[in-house]
Amino acid sequence: MHIQAIKETHNPEIALIILCCRQFIHASSDNVVSEFIQHNHLNWNDVYQLSKTHRIRPIIYQELAQVKNLIGSENLEEFRKYAFYFNAVALNNKKELDRILSLLKEHNISAHPFKGIAFAENIYGKIGLREFSDNDIIIRETDIPQVIALMTEEGYHSKDTAFYNRFPGQYIRDYKDLLFEKMNRDVREFAIEFHFKPLRFFQSNTLSFAQVLGNEYLSAEEPYNATGHLQLMTLNNGVMDFYPDVRSVLDLAMTLKRTTPFETENLDPLISKYLNYGVFMCRSLLLYPSGFSYRFTASQNNFCNVMLQNILQMKEKKRATASLNIHTNLKTATSFPGKITIIRNWLLLLLRPSEGDVAGIYLPRYFLYYFTKPFRLILKSIIRK
Repeated sequence: MHIQAIKETHNPEIALIILCCRQFIHASSDNVVSEFIQHNHLNWNDVYQLSKTHRIRPIIYQELAQVKNLIGSENLEEFRKYAFYFNAVALNNKKELDRILSLLKEHNISAHPFKGIAFAENIYGKIGLREFSDNDIIIRETDIPQVIALMTEEGYHSKDTAFYNRFPGQYIRDYKDLLFEKMNRDVREFAIEFHFKPLRFFQSNTLSFAQVLGNEYLSAEEPYNATGHLQLMTLNNGVMDFYPDVRSVLDLAMTLKRTTPFETENLDPLISKYLNYGVFMCRSLLLYPSGFSYRFTASQNNFCNVMLQNILQMKEKKRATASLNIHTNLKTATSFPGKITIIRNWLLLLLRPSEGDVAGIYLPRYFLYYFTKPFRLILKSIIRK
């Protein structure tokens, strides 16, 4: 996309952010940011707020700091403060992540980090460059009871464990992770998600980590390679969240720069499809990679353009809901059996009790929650009105 079109259709602030990201990955000349600043009137508070919404403040600050003489130090002060703050947060999280991984190893629990610190360190090259809110660790579902006991002993709390402890089979079937948080004076200090599978049931796929990464996905001491990160982040940013912000597209660009075309062949069809969507987004926004050509259906092409517009119009952070996930997959499915599977999963999502149902009232058997769910949904609808 031409930067002038982004500026005129949306606003100069998001255009500047896109230019900074292009310059960051060296997809444009080194002076595009300075030239844009010299020829456009910018609201620097809006630049900061949009950078915050898209979760890329450290990167934008790094690029803008190179031309602070054109901007003025006062207009970069919020960026500067956050960059120093976040760097400290990242270092603290790195220390805690290493400590937890060491404890898991001591208890013979196989685990491997991904996303969060691990992704920033291995793909961005610096943990303070990529914003994150929690750390993520892959484990086996058979180790969940041990993980719960260990994390509880370490002062972490989880709302997910109430459901899991009562109905482990149903939890493993319907969910993909457990979130643990450690609080410090009512403020969340650390958050760690333990993932036992890549996707939830309603996302129309039963992929396991072994199928994505190979049977040795938990035995390796070294970080996952770029192809491993590419697959995991495509599942996370693409399949689950539909590339919701600039950071998700930048993640893809940074990962692709560390892979070769050969390494992106022979991927699972679901990963391949959403990787192609992501590359379309990446090419449109960041002008990388070059030479992309993939034949989309009309609905798939429309889907990509909708995602692009959602990013460029974005004013606040949003995540894809289950209903949006199912609706979008239904529209972009290319086979009739695939559509049937999506509809079936949607019906199951409507019928099955959720974590909220189990947490809201105690019933001795899981099947009894099927009767309470309609009342909870009706009450929720009334409260919203």
